[in-house]
Amino acid sequence: METEKMVPFLKKNLLYFPEICFIAIIGILISSFLTGGISVNLTSLLSLFIFVTLFICLLGQFRWRNFYLSIIISGILGFGSFYMLWAVYSEYRDFAAINPKALILLIGGVIIFVFLIIMSFIMPLKYRKNNKFKI
Repeated sequence: METEKMVPFLKKNLLYFPEICFIAIIGILISSFLTGGISVNLTSLLSLFIFVTLFICLLGQFRWRNFYLSIIISGILGFGSFYMLWAVYSEYRDFAAINPKALILLIGGVIIFVFLIIMSFIMPLKYRKNNKFKI
């Protein structure tokens, strides 16, 4: 049957779900730089360089499968997501009164960045030598 062939394919590809999520997020950031959504200055160029480097390393993880590189990448992305979580909370506190726009900002930001923090903890697990998640 078709479903019997699909199950191993899904199991193998779901292991790469954290990398795919981070590649999508970083791809969106890079495209916003390239389409002119962000002003060009030294800080934004440095950020673009960091994003492109992380993007290439994440794409390389599909081939390299390096445990230490996955720890470094997930640490950087986890701390960045934690920082953005605090930025969302700070922006929420700037609203004078609690209104629907403020709640949408808070709930949406918390969902996105908590999800990315969880993905940053899951990502290095599959690259350990003594684990049950074999690729």
